Amino acid sequence: MTSVRPGEPRPLICLSNRGDREGMPVRGCGHVTCPPEWIRALAESFRYTFAGEGEVVMNNPFAGGYISQYHYEHSGIPWIQIEINRKLYLNETYFDPKPLRVDQRIIRELRERISDCIVRFLTVL
Repeated sequence: MTSVRPGEPRPLICLSNRGDREGMPVRGCGHVTCPPEWIRALAESFRYTFAGEGEVVMNNPFAGGYISQYHYEHSGIPWIQIEINRKLYLNETYFDPKPLRVDQRIIRELRERISDCIVRFLTVL
């Protein structure tokens, strides 16, 4: 996949519902794939868990794509796309380029942290 704005810094986490930077519908572009208050609550949960590690943003640089839109439109189930910056798991500390492997301990820890974000989000709703 070709990168949007190659060379520019990326956020640590990008959450997407096909809306604007506040999770609101974009005029003339249809609907969002989840309520704006949901994506904002999930963003706050990620900001809490990943405090000081990087920026957590909504719909920038990614606004969500075909998969979230398709499933939302066909099932009515709200969808939020979560983009995770690979610097959380692919860097010199965690990645061994010879066998092309990521340290599985880091992946487990990252999964736990993301799970914590989602649980925190669900308790707020």
